[in-house]
Amino acid sequence: DSKLSDPGSFLTEESIQRRLKRIKGDVKFDERDIPVNQDYVNELRSSGIQIRHVSKWFNAVSCYADKMQIENMSDRACLKKIDIVQRYYKNNESANIFSEDNSGNPGNNSPSTMNYGQSLNQANVINVPPVHDEGVSGNGILIAAFDAGFDNLGHGCFNNIMSKGLRTYDFVNGDTIVADGTGRMGQGWHGTLTLSLICGYDPGFLVSPAYNSRFILAKTENSDSETPLEEDNWIAAAEWADSLGADVITSSLGYLDFDAPYSSYTWLDMNGNTLPITKAADLAVNKGIVVSNSAGNSGSSSNNTLIGPADGDSVITVGAVTSGGSRSSFSSVGPTTDIPARIKPDIMTMGSSNYV
Repeated sequence: DSKLSDPGSFLTEESIQRRLKRIKGDVKFDERDIPVNQDYVNELRSSGIQIRHVSKWFNAVSCYADKMQIENMSDRACLKKIDIVQRYYKNNESANIFSEDNSGNPGNNSPSTMNYGQSLNQANVINVPPVHDEGVSGNGILIAAFDAGFDNLGHGCFNNIMSKGLRTYDFVNGDTIVADGTGRMGQGWHGTLTLSLICGYDPGFLVSPAYNSRFILAKTENSDSETPLEEDNWIAAAEWADSLGADVITSSLGYLDFDAPYSSYTWLDMNGNTLPITKAADLAVNKGIVVSNSAGNSGSSSNNTLIGPADGDSVITVGAVTSGGSRSSFSSVGPTTDIPARIKPDIMTMGSSNYV
């Protein structure tokens, strides 16, 4: 309680101000905001394990450890539970949902005051032009984008956000470089495409909804292989975004299938309370951050086809439609499996043949 009375000792001013602005009620801070006891972390590190991430929200660490190290850790008083971090399949179906056009053809002009070029249709699907005409374009909002990296930030459509300054972190490789490079794990083309749909600004070609926002970029997905840490990477990135005062987290990632020998989640686990990443996403919302996540690329079936954290009750889950407004065949569907079940996705936007 004494620590919570002085939130400035463990939270940045940006994070504090967002909470004061966005969180209703008296509880703006709780014990999950207090950092993990460093003595415990040092005790584990001194045993020889390699710690990858430390999560204050879950009062936990993720690490690399062999069988003997795990056995040696098991009797330590600071540990309540030891579990295996799951390994995930990378869903590459998202590669099919975008259509790049670099011809330079400006396309049809918008009747709006702005020239959307070939991005007009995707803007109209969610009624963006009238909002822009009202002067709403994300000014004053800090957005955290999570993806598999961002490989072309030198493109002219990103000049606007680059001029405002950009914070980046690669939670896969452990540095601040979110672009591709020799020897680096992950490929950043998907993050580049999704980012351009959020903030791309090149009138006559591409004008996206939040082109006046500020951004922080996190690489959390290792697209090269089936690695065990993507979910923990996402959670670490969410805590990082919170610390920097992010207003929004936008994430085009999700998890469901695990690599052998680990058991996979099933559609029955999509209840908003099972996957750690879903719990983290809901916690982020609890701390005043709007969290928007893709529904998934697994199409429809007799059951839900959601991916975590799209099942979160506080997550804005986004599905994909065609230019004509019909659900794209790959776009995942709900409902969730908690009682009462919740309809998912929450909203839809154009996700087929986008101009990026």
